[in-house]
Amino acid sequence: MGLFQVIYLFLSMPRLIMSVICHEHIPRLLIVSYDGFRWNYLTRTQTPNFDYLIEKGVKAKWIKNVFPTVTFPNHYTIVTGLYPESHGIVGNTMYDPAFKENLYLETIDTEEQSKNVEKWVSNKINIPIWLENQKESSKRHSGSIMWPLSEVPVDGQLPKKFVDYNQSTSTSLQDRIDTIVDWFLDEVEPINLGLLYYHEPDNAGHISGPESENVTNMISFLDSATGYLIEKLKAANLFDSINIILTSDHGMTAVSDERVIYLDKYANPMFYQLVGYGAFGNILPVEGKEEEVYQNLTKVPHLHVYLKEDVPEDYHYKNNRRTQPILVELELGWYFCPDSSEKLDIKGSHGYNNSFPDMHPYFIAHGPAFKEGFVSEEFNSVDIYSLMCALLEIKPSNPVNGSLDKVKHLLRGVNSSMDTTLLTYALAIVFVTTIAGVFSISACRHQHRYNKVSLCHSRTMKTNVSGMESLDSCQHLLKSLSDDEL
Repeated sequence: MGLFQVIYLFLSMPRLIMSVICHEHIPRLLIVSYDGFRWNYLTRTQTPNFDYLIEKGVKAKWIKNVFPTVTFPNHYTIVTGLYPESHGIVGNTMYDPAFKENLYLETIDTEEQSKNVEKWVSNKINIPIWLENQKESSKRHSGSIMWPLSEVPVDGQLPKKFVDYNQSTSTSLQDRIDTIVDWFLDEVEPINLGLLYYHEPDNAGHISGPESENVTNMISFLDSATGYLIEKLKAANLFDSINIILTSDHGMTAVSDERVIYLDKYANPMFYQLVGYGAFGNILPVEGKEEEVYQNLTKVPHLHVYLKEDVPEDYHYKNNRRTQPILVELELGWYFCPDSSEKLDIKGSHGYNNSFPDMHPYFIAHGPAFKEGFVSEEFNSVDIYSLMCALLEIKPSNPVNGSLDKVKHLLRGVNSSMDTTLLTYALAIVFVTTIAGVFSISACRHQHRYNKVSLCHSRTMKTNVSGMESLDSCQHLLKSLSDDEL
């Protein structure tokens, strides 16, 4: 091997080993959302599998979610790190004055409808975690089992693998777990980020109320399903190497017929359009009727009314065109309907202000990046995105409302797992560079001895003149080579 080949190898080895390490080290993350899982449901019954993850991982006392405390805004905050006023999903039902259209997210059930929603989620700052992950490398793939809005393209892009949200009540939780684990094990295009959604205990809470036996039984069922997930991951040799987050979008509180308000008793429904109802609602008054509608609504008991410009800043809600001129929200446990002909057919609800403890969800995490047996104070759901980016060892492409600083105390060591990985890379480069250096010195010494032997041989054969011509020719050739060619 020539001297210049040795030098080239010496300079190339760190880059080559870095690419090998990076190729092999693709972190895995699974986030699971059990819809409507209130933070204190964990104390309702025996939950050995949740307890196991808490004992071996971390738990937050609760999570402060975003207003309004409903499914789509909160699930989109978790995966974007943005407040609703920033990501634009301000409710399960919305009206956009620019599009002059209403959107009912809970009724989307076709691929065509999902594509039509693209314009509602595509803006300059929305980059859901499944796309952020895939942008990092062609070797990274995301998969979503019914996570709300994951089936909707964002600037034409989707997760590599996904199952539509509209199937949320037709596929068993065990089937969803089987599918997501199989995706991690795919031999051709394995995912390294998985998102899994299940619609309970939200459904049970609405039907029977949050304090019902039905909800207690559902918590036991979800604990058993979590145990099944743990065993599946262990059987696949994934459990010790994958980071897992279990969380939710909101909690639940009890409602009853005795605490229902009918808006048509206070304001003429001909003078406004109601966008959403229950615990909160956006109201679009007919032109010229805004002040009259507003004044009438201020007389409704247990109802708080805001003109858009007066919505408190800490709601993070008013700075979006889909927030209508008037916002109404109910006191906890009260419920409003558009007109008196409607009857309340549920015993539990949510959507109330995110300051109410009943609205707060839970948070559990386990994996190599997380501390063991650690209980954290509460933090904000908007920070989970930054946490996921750290676990995936990527940096957000755009500024977000959340912060890693608020959640990095959950992780082993002072800093995130990225620091450990970078240290590993650095040590590997130092090691390989040292080996390459030793090899280069050895090769150079060998070359030097070879040159001395050749010179002695040339003198013995008395071919000095031809030897000098050969050396001159080589020097001329070397001078003619560019730095790039070397």
